[in-house]
Amino acid sequence: MSPVSSVDNLQLAGTIVGLTAACYGGARLTLRAYLRTIGSRRDLTRRLNALACGATYEYVVDLLGQPAFRRPLSEVEECTWRTKHGWVCGVVRNRSLLAFAITVTDPKFRFDCSILTFGQLSAILGLTTWGATPDPESAQVSVGARRFYMKQYHYFGNPGGYQRYLLAYNDLGTGEFNTSGAAQTSQETAALVAARTNTTANTLGVFPPMNDDLEQLWDWPGVDMDFVRTLHV
Repeated sequence: MSPVSSVDNLQLAGTIVGLTAACYGGARLTLRAYLRTIGSRRDLTRRLNALACGATYEYVVDLLGQPAFRRPLSEVEECTWRTKHGWVCGVVRNRSLLAFAITVTDPKFRFDCSILTFGQLSAILGLTTWGATPDPESAQVSVGARRFYMKQYHYFGNPGGYQRYLLAYNDLGTGEFNTSGAAQTSQETAALVAARTNTTANTLGVFPPMNDDLEQLWDWPGVDMDFVRTLHV
C-alpha cells in the first residue's frame, strides 16, 4: 500500500469517527430537549407507572430523583417529590415505599390510573369527574374557610391486587371542585352528592394490601399545600 493510500485511509477513518461522535452528541441533545419539552409528560407517565408499594426507596429515587421534602409521620417518614407536571407523596419505612399518592398540577397532563390499579379504575387525573367513577367504598368532603378537598376509597379485592385506592380532589392540583351545596349544608350525604357532580379527580393514592393504618396518617389526600408552599417552582 502506498503512503498516500495510508494517509487517505487515516483521514477517512478520522472523518467517520468525527461524524459518529457528532451524530451521537446531536442525538443526546435532541433526546434531552424532547424529555424537557413535548416528551416530558410521556416520560413522567412511564416513571409514575413504574411506582409500586413495597419498592425500595433507592428504586423510587432512581425514578424520581431526591425528594424535595421529608418529614416524620408517627413511625414512618413522608417524602414529597416535585415533578414538572405534578407532585408525588410517599410513605417510607425501613427504606421501603409503603404507599404513595400522585397529584396532577398540569392541566395538559392526563395521567391514566388504569395501570396502577390493575385496570380497575380507568379515571384520568385532571379530566375524569366523580360521576364517571365507580361507587366508592367510602367518601368524604371537606370545605373550610381556605382549604378544601374531596376523597373516596375503592377496593376491588383480587382483581385490584388487594390494594386500596384513593381518588381525590386536592386543592393544589388541577381541575374543578364543585362546592355548590357542599358549603351550604351541614348534611354530609347532601354535600357528597353536590360535590361529586362536577368535581374533577386529580389525585390517585395507592395503599398496600391489608394495611388500613397508613390511610389514617394522611390528614390531607396527597400533597399538603401548606407544607410545600415554601417551594417556588
